[in-house]
Amino acid sequence: MAPLVVDDDAVNLDAKFVRYRVGDRVPPVHLDASLTANGRQVANAVLYLNDGFSGGETVLDAAGAAPTVVTPARGKLVLWRSLHYAPLVTVERRALHTVYPVAAGEKRILALAIRARTRRRPP
Repeated sequence: MAPLVVDDDAVNLDAKFVRYRVGDRVPPVHLDASLTANGRQVANAVLYLNDGFSGGETVLDAAGAAPTVVTPARGKLVLWRSLHYAPLVTVERRALHTVYPVAAGEKRILALAIRARTRRRPP
C-alpha cells in the first residue's frame, strides 16, 4: 500500500496496484472497513487499467437478492461506500462484495482504500 497522507487531512487514500491472473479472485463476500493509523476505511475505488482478459467482474451487494455485477473495462472507475457516520457508524449493505475469478488473460487494477479520520485539534 502507498499511503497518500497529509498530517491534517481528514480523508486519506491507500493505493495499490493489483494483478489478477487466471483463477485469481478476492475472498468470498466481504466488507472492506479496516482501521489503520491513516483512519477507518469508509469507501473503496477500483480503476480498471487494461482490457484483453475475461472474467474478473466486481460484484457489489453480493449478499443481496439482486447483486450488481460490474464488467471491467479499461478506464472504468467503480466507487462504493463501506460505512456511514450519521450519527452512528453503520455498514453499507451494498458494499458487501466479491470479485469473480479471471477466466483468461491478466486483469490489472488500481485499488484505493478511502479512509476517514478525526482531524487533530489545535492545542
